Amino acid sequence: MKLLPKLLFVVLATVVPVGAATFLVGHFDQPVVVALAAGAVLGVACAAAVARSQRSRIAALKHSAEAVSTGDLSQMIRTSSKDELGELIDVFNRMSGGLLEERRRREVESWKQLVRVLGHEINNTLAPIGSLADTLRTSVAPRIADAAVREDVRESAQVIADRAEHLRRFVERYALIAKLPPPTRRRLKLDDAARDAARLLSGEFAEKKVRLLQDYDTGGAAADLDPAQFGQVVINLLKNALEACAPGGVVGLETHRTGDGLELRVHDDGRGFTPDALQKAFTPFFTTKPGGSGIGLALARQIARAHGGDIALESGGGGTTVRVAVPAAS
Repeated sequence: MKLLPKLLFVVLATVVPVGAATFLVGHFDQPVVVALAAGAVLGVACAAAVARSQRSRIAALKHSAEAVSTGDLSQMIRTSSKDELGELIDVFNRMSGGLLEERRRREVESWKQLVRVLGHEINNTLAPIGSLADTLRTSVAPRIADAAVREDVRESAQVIADRAEHLRRFVERYALIAKLPPPTRRRLKLDDAARDAARLLSGEFAEKKVRLLQDYDTGGAAADLDPAQFGQVVINLLKNALEACAPGGVVGLETHRTGDGLELRVHDDGRGFTPDALQKAFTPFFTTKPGGSGIGLALARQIARAHGGDIALESGGGGTTVRVAVPAAS
C-alpha cells in the first residue's frame, strides 16, 4: 500500500473490522474512502464528546445525591438536556427542592410551637411578679416607718416591675413569629411600599449620618401584598442595614422587575456576615448584634413566603445585600 491508503486503512480499522477496512480501501476510489474515514473519525469524536458529557452529568448527579444523603438539601444540578439523563436530573432537582421546602416548613412549625409554649409559661410567671412588685411599691412601702428603707423597697420594687415588663415585651416580639396571621392582600405598588418605609426612617438615617440612596425601577408595577406586613419587612431590612453602617456609610434601597416578578433590594456597606453567620442568618433567635432579638430576618422570610415570594442574602467584605422577590400582580 502507498502512504495515503495505509493511513486510510489505519483510520478505518479503528472503527470497523479489519476485513471491512481492507475491502473499502481496495475497492473504492480514494475520495470516497477519505470521506468515509472522515465521517468515521467525526462519528467517533461525537460519540466521545457525548460520552464525556454523560460521564460529567452522572458524576454531578452522584455527588449531589451523596450530599443530599448527608442532609445538604440545597443541591441543584444545572442541565438543559432533554434526554433521559436530563429528565432524571430534573426529577432529582424537584425532589431535592421539595425536601428542602418540607424541612423549612417543619423548622418554622417547630419554632412556632416552641415560642407558643415558652411565651405561655413565661407570661404566666411574669403576671404575678409584676402584680406583687406593684403591691410592694404602692401598698407595702408607704407603711414602712424608716424613710431610707421605704425608699429602698420602693426603688427595688420598681426595678422588678420594669424588668418584668421588659421581659414581657421581649416575649411578645418573639411571639410575632408564632402568631403571624395570613396576609390580607391588596394591590400595592412596590415602589410606594419602599418609599413609605424610607420616609418613616429618614430621621434615623439623618441622625446617624448614613445616606439612603433610592432607585425605583419597576415602572409603577404592583403586587398583591399585605401593606402592614410587607411594610414591616422593608422597615426591618432598612433598620438592619442602618445598624450595620458606620456614620458616613451608605444604604441602597432599590426596586426592579425580574421576569414575571418584582424584587426589592437593600444593600449596606457594613462589614458583612461571616460565612458561618450567613448560614444561620434566617434561623429564628440567631443574632450577631448585642441585644438583638434574632427575629427580624426570620420574620421577613416568613412574610415573603406567605406572599408567594422569598428572600435571599448575599454578604462579604463589601457589605450585605438582601433581595426580596414577590410575584407581580397579574
